Amino acid sequence: TVHRALRELTSEGHLLRIQGVGTFVAPPKPQSALIEIRNIAGEIAARGARHRAEVVVLEKIRNPALDLVVAFEFTRRRPVAHSIIVHFEDDVPVQLE
Repeated sequence: TVHRALRELTSEGHLLRIQGVGTFVAPPKPQSALIEIRNIAGEIAARGARHRAEVVVLEKIRNPALDLVVAFEFTRRRPVAHSIIVHFEDDVPVQLE
């Protein structure tokens, strides 16, 4: 039925329904190209080099700043992990993670 089609299109994000006002085409959602995150250790090994990683920081932030809560779309503040890792190729730093 038409009602079911409207309900499905709304649940998929194609329509925006505002009670007492009407149903509208939803604004386009921003999309970005998918990126491939490669395993740095595998890439280094494929080049015939030696990989090692050094953990510089590893901590649990119990009460993160509000901008992190918003960025991660948390509904409430919850602990987050913070880490800084340096990857080396034959003892030369090549990536900061």
